[in-house]
Amino acid sequence: MFNYDASLKDFLIADAIASDETTAAAFASSASAKEIQIFAEDGLTVPTGQGNFFFLSKKADGTVVKSDTIYGPNVLRAHKTVAKTEMPEYNYFTVSNTGIAVGDLAEVSMKYWNHSVADWKFKTIPYTTTSTTALTIAAGLCVQIVRNLAQDYYFNNAPTFVFNKAGYAAVYETEAAVIAGKADLTNDTLIWVIANHKPYTVANKSGSTFAAIATEKTNWATELGNGTAVSLSQPKYYDVVLTSGAVVYIVAKEIARVADKIEGETAKTYVGAMWRDASTDAITEWTATRVGEVRNPLAAKRLAQMELSLDKKQRQYGTVGMGSFYEFPFTPSISTATTYAASVEIDYISSENRSGLARSIANKPEQGTLIIACVSADNADALIAAVNLAKNGAVLDHTIADHTDVTLTSLGNNEILKYDSTSKEWENATDA
Repeated sequence: MFNYDASLKDFLIADAIASDETTAAAFASSASAKEIQIFAEDGLTVPTGQGNFFFLSKKADGTVVKSDTIYGPNVLRAHKTVAKTEMPEYNYFTVSNTGIAVGDLAEVSMKYWNHSVADWKFKTIPYTTTSTTALTIAAGLCVQIVRNLAQDYYFNNAPTFVFNKAGYAAVYETEAAVIAGKADLTNDTLIWVIANHKPYTVANKSGSTFAAIATEKTNWATELGNGTAVSLSQPKYYDVVLTSGAVVYIVAKEIARVADKIEGETAKTYVGAMWRDASTDAITEWTATRVGEVRNPLAAKRLAQMELSLDKKQRQYGTVGMGSFYEFPFTPSISTATTYAASVEIDYISSENRSGLARSIANKPEQGTLIIACVSADNADALIAAVNLAKNGAVLDHTIADHTDVTLTSLGNNEILKYDSTSKEWENATDA
């Protein structure tokens, strides 16, 4: 779920800059899908100097989207955000049976959010041990964790999944990590890939691609029949994964995060694990490790959600929060197979007269924000350069010889100038 800055006015896509279309009419007629171009206010040229401008973007379905018209000097900043490496967030700890007796209490504590930064939760999930075997303790604790987390969000008709009580041979963050570590794999064993939220069977550890190495595990009939797996209600925001070495992973799914525009999201899930002696009430902690801070804010699956939500909030009936979202078909500009290399964020004053004067009610200018997701970082740089041209005007590019009060007979290196009070001109000192 996404939280947006109140000033976010629009979100555009730039798979390419429409360099051949230099008027708004030409852009609407012949630009390709997901192209973008900047135009001067009259729509007849691209900006060549300081002044008003706007962007046109063509969506996947051919619809042309126009940004606000922005007064160049009212641009507060235009900057580029570069895509970050995708990093799943998860916590893990190893269950040890040292000192544990049947009847002791194993316990996991979680501090986390589920929808917004204001929606924090803290919970303790207990499990009374029925065995002194580490894997059995870990499996029983995991089942309790899954049931507890599922009950947070589902009360009826909950979807089910299979929890592997026997544990996976290994857990990997990404498919690339599986390929890199394939020498350590064993054929016909089960592994879990955190980024995919799925289990796999190692089919051929010598394969060159992930698809050749592993196949998704979908048939659990044998494991369900012999009791090494159990069917449970699926938690919405977390995966709970167990290894055969009694390591417990609690993985935050993407939906559990909050995004502020597209600057990235900070993970906010913390896990603690311990066991309590039933006789003495003494506590022994298991060390819990937290991994991952940010997921790529420019991954297309995130941008598509952002675009969809912004369309719902800002384009129906010209206002926010009115009408049924499902009454209007919407074709995203995003291709979900694409991760965008960079974004351009433009903050500007969007007062009615575009003067930058303070508004009478809020006593401060109304700020607007336009975000453009770019497939190419070079395109992001080109768009920022165009915005800066409209903001500041063209940069003067003159040599000293271009000035009328300078007379040079040569333009060699290390020339020294002197002033002639008679001619009132500067000239080469060495030529005097």
